[in-house]
Amino acid sequence: MLLDLSELSDLFDVFPEFDVEDAMALEMRDTCERCAVSLTADGPASLCSYECTFCPDCAEAMAATCPNCGGELVPRPRRRA
Repeated sequence: MLLDLSELSDLFDVFPEFDVEDAMALEMRDTCERCAVSLTADGPASLCSYECTFCPDCAEAMAATCPNCGGELVPRPRRRA
């Protein structure tokens, strides 16, 4: 079941120390954790559910599996530059 934004806002009324804007944002890391190549916010990258971030070449070399948690690496959404 998906929550709409109004339901999400209601949840944050219960926990006022959390900000909806902060909770929704991904940390767009700017380097691959394996090879240290630079990554841009509007370029391709892969991440796991803990936001470990890898370049496409490293993600492919690791068979789309995070070496830190063993989770699946998926394409990271892109932000406009």
